[in-house]
Amino acid sequence: MNLFYQESRVINDKSSLHKRIPASGLIEHRLKYLRRKHKAGATSKSKDFICLMSESPSEDEYEKKSWLSYSSTPLYQVAEYMAETFRLRSEELRNTDNLSVTLSQWPRLIDTPGMIDQDFSVRYPGKQEIVLHKWDSISKQILKFAKKTKLDVCREIGITQNINEWSADQINVGSLILLPYLLSKSAYTKGSKKRRKITGGQSADFFIKFIKTNEDLEEFRLSESVRKQPFVLCLGNLKNLEIQQAYIMVERRLMLAESLVKAVDTCFKIFYVLQLQFPEECSGVWCFFDHTVFQTNEIKSPTSSVLSLGSQIDLEERPNENLLV
Repeated sequence: MNLFYQESRVINDKSSLHKRIPASGLIEHRLKYLRRKHKAGATSKSKDFICLMSESPSEDEYEKKSWLSYSSTPLYQVAEYMAETFRLRSEELRNTDNLSVTLSQWPRLIDTPGMIDQDFSVRYPGKQEIVLHKWDSISKQILKFAKKTKLDVCREIGITQNINEWSADQINVGSLILLPYLLSKSAYTKGSKKRRKITGGQSADFFIKFIKTNEDLEEFRLSESVRKQPFVLCLGNLKNLEIQQAYIMVERRLMLAESLVKAVDTCFKIFYVLQLQFPEECSGVWCFFDHTVFQTNEIKSPTSSVLSLGSQIDLEERPNENLLV
């Protein structure tokens, strides 16, 4: 049984394929080059996508898919072939009835750093680094909003340190922990005769799952059967806001992230790259990132709690201490 798959849907029909580029340079240079190309061509991507998707995948694309199935180096070649097979991969992900099998046919998408970002940048040129560039400022604005709500969230979560004494690193982490509690006020389950309100704690557990450092990560990976969509997994101490390691878990595959912020950033992008729905338990959190942070314009009717918090976020605000007043 495929425990992690939920029927996919088309989220965005406005993607374009990378053009062929010279096979040279380090992978990060390659990705920067691709990002510039996509940003420059953003205005005409709708027309390009229609023309692109009207064509059948070429034999060359299938051959490069085969190469990617067996090769993980050199990294610049992986980045180039992944770019040139974007159309084929998107088509297969959109039409799959078994996501786990399809991902196994595209292993580099999950096990090679930067490939999720690269595919996301095709769909949304210029938006792939917003969280990493803006989170210092956004996190302080979330904290300021949380203080105004007068909710005793920290006590409910079990965080021991006073919120007014958080360090900059604790604010970056703590603001993410607070989000499900700030955005669950208008969250309800759907598709049943009797709607059930989703609590902040339930939403938080589906957004970021904390496990103790002495727990067996591999055992958790194999036994988890509750969360069907991608989610963030952390090893650390929630009470002290200490993160030792952060992962994204998708279809029983673990992707190591450099930080909790990067894990959340990547997890959000995975929903769009794999063309999945947000889980209803924490949809408010992901809708906040969609509507307020990335501003993809995919969420047409955000909940009142998302709009309320979003109205307090200024992406152009600098991360200075005045935000905490």
